[in-house]
Amino acid sequence: MAKPHSIFLMLTTDCDKRAECGYCFYNLQPEWAAPSRMDTKAILNLFKQLKLWDIPNVYLTGGEPLLREDLEEIIAGASDLRLNTFLLSNGRALDSKRVERLEAAGLDVFVMSLNDLEIVDRKTIAVVSRFKRTRLSFIYVLTKNNIGWIQDITDLARALGAGLVFQPAYIPEKHKLRQQLSLAGLGPFDWSKLYTELRPWASDLGYERYLEMIHDVYHEGKLRPKFCAMGSGAVVIDADGAVYPCFHRRELECGNILRDELAEVLDRSAAHSAVLSDARCFGEHCVSLHTGYGK
Repeated sequence: MAKPHSIFLMLTTDCDKRAECGYCFYNLQPEWAAPSRMDTKAILNLFKQLKLWDIPNVYLTGGEPLLREDLEEIIAGASDLRLNTFLLSNGRALDSKRVERLEAAGLDVFVMSLNDLEIVDRKTIAVVSRFKRTRLSFIYVLTKNNIGWIQDITDLARALGAGLVFQPAYIPEKHKLRQQLSLAGLGPFDWSKLYTELRPWASDLGYERYLEMIHDVYHEGKLRPKFCAMGSGAVVIDADGAVYPCFHRRELECGNILRDELAEVLDRSAAHSAVLSDARCFGEHCVSLHTGYGK
């Protein structure tokens, strides 16, 4: 049985910033928002199973995970089992006390999602920068409207010693927001400028191939990875316990962690990974999910 090294666990599909993020796939495809969420006990039991199967990495995401009052208990449960914890968050609900509580719980990496650098974002970054032991990384979601901040966010990440990923927003071709937000709407001059501004970041963190794919996916569409790790290296568990081999392949459901044994779920995921492994379904939606954290 193929065994993944990472689990993306959607702690909730609720979010305190959704009105600001038109590109969020819960805005674009609201039917994906799970109507319920796993309780603390179920999540901690899942972590015990991950430990038994030697699956070391847990990415806690959403929605906005900070909206869960039991988040520190969840992180502490994973940390006690020596699982590596990555918290993907917009950071808006953080204050100094909660930063301390998250660190005390054993959080390994805080990954802050950004789509701007206005005053409210800079205030949030000031709070996030108070993490001491926990490593810090940024995901900056690129749209037509925010590419002017590239140099600023690059300089900020470098100053804080933080990781940084530029992640293009994915807007489906027929959606009304595509022309307004998607990088697909950039003209040749703006694309040339964007590529030039991103090259130092890509070179510093070893993302040259990723940058080439970002450019190509909106132009010739000839480049693609030779392998996709979704379903084999990574599995997605939705807020209601449903398991998928990929964020975008909801038709390949592998079961539900609340009623099925982890071994059964992983077997089904491994079977589906054969459909995904050669990256035949690679496209714009895939580059929008890159979450690497640099060297």
